[in-house]
Amino acid sequence: MKALQRYSGWSYTGSLPHLSHPGPQAPHLEALTWRCATMEITVCIKQVPRQAEIRWEEGRWSFARQGVPGLINPQDLEALEMALQLRETHGGEITVLSMGPAQAEESLMEALAMGADRAVLISDPALAGSDTLATSTVLAAGLRKFHPKPHIILCGSRSSDSDTGQVGPQISEELELPYAGYALEVEVRQEHAYVLRRLDRCVQRLRMSLPAVVGMLRAPRRPRDIPLGAIEKAFESKERLRWNLQDLGLKPEQVGLKGSATKVVDLREPSHGRQGRILTLPPHQAVEMILEVLRSHHLIS
Repeated sequence: MKALQRYSGWSYTGSLPHLSHPGPQAPHLEALTWRCATMEITVCIKQVPRQAEIRWEEGRWSFARQGVPGLINPQDLEALEMALQLRETHGGEITVLSMGPAQAEESLMEALAMGADRAVLISDPALAGSDTLATSTVLAAGLRKFHPKPHIILCGSRSSDSDTGQVGPQISEELELPYAGYALEVEVRQEHAYVLRRLDRCVQRLRMSLPAVVGMLRAPRRPRDIPLGAIEKAFESKERLRWNLQDLGLKPEQVGLKGSATKVVDLREPSHGRQGRILTLPPHQAVEMILEVLRSHHLIS
């Protein structure tokens, strides 16, 4: 007798032993063989401003994004590379999802050129000023709309602009899925993800039931280059979607400043009590100048 059990797209087959005396416990499955019919991977990416271009909007205390050159958040880029490696091993499809102004589509196009199968941008004027809670509410709504239960959701553990590390865990709470952050590697075997992650004083290996959310750290691997032909393919043949609040069934009071649980009350550049000096002098002159500085501070006599 053969048994077939399905859960969220995953299935296994196995032989059940003959039961001459059925008991209260279910029989064990033998010769267990797992397969994934179609592995669905979703990568949440964020377009962040380039470090040299970061500025904030006076009065709102939020980063200015319109018209500011951006790039894919480096840890989200790690998540995309990890997704591509998982697809190479297990097959399936990769969807990249982002929330932001219209220009965030540039980063989604880059992700498509790297190898993602489709891109979804959630963009609406009402989203401006959203904190991490409002952002995770929107992204979770987008995930529910496109994939009610993707097998695995990957994102960066932190973003290079706000650096809160909160969106990934909050998405997992919204979707009631397990979460692991600070991941270096992810493997999928049978119905579990095996995650290698870096903690403060150790490296930990976790086994997680799928579906799950995993936040990636930057790792030694280098994200793949984009072939010229892939750029043309991304523009011409890959699926691109754009949704607003109405598409997600959300109300303006759930997002933006109104839907945020926190707000920034002040923002300022740190003061530098000490500043370094670089001496571009011949060695003997540089030594004399260093000695003079040390003497002036009474560090040497």
